Amino acid sequence: MAILASDLQRFQAATHSLTQSGGAITSTPLSSTQNAFLDQVSETENTDGAIEYRCYYIKNNHASLELQNPLIGFTDASSTLGSTEIALAFDIADAVAPVTDHGTLPLLASGGALTFATATAGTPIALGYNLGSQEVAVVWVRRTVPAGSPALNVSIAFTFSGVTAA
Repeated sequence: MAILASDLQRFQAATHSLTQSGGAITSTPLSSTQNAFLDQVSETENTDGAIEYRCYYIKNNHASLELQNPLIGFTDASSTLGSTEIALAFDIADAVAPVTDHGTLPLLASGGALTFATATAGTPIALGYNLGSQEVAVVWVRRTVPAGSPALNVSIAFTFSGVTAA
């Protein structure tokens, strides 16, 4: 039996607030409510510019099949990203150390630096490795708001897909 969309799950990290992110995977699904994962950009952030980091987990919850060529991306329901940039980075780890300030660059579980790839709405990015049955990966999201950006209320949802062996 093939992997179904319901087998590909997204979960919040244990530390998930508008000021901190990270920690172990939880059983709480990632919210699709507007501004629940990425807060609304404040007037100060629009004026001064800001870089923020958040993380969530993806899991191949199929009982036996490996997900091949996993793709992670996002959709922009508001179609108003403007000059705001979304970039993604991945790590296979059971838990990540929380960042105590969303402006602090997170590190890989091994202590190394994350490599972010700029994402475009509707164009997913390859995870770079297969995701085995019940395997978990961490997705880090970097949102960059350039100084002097117009005020936007961006509504994005994260996507997760892949294929299975025939």
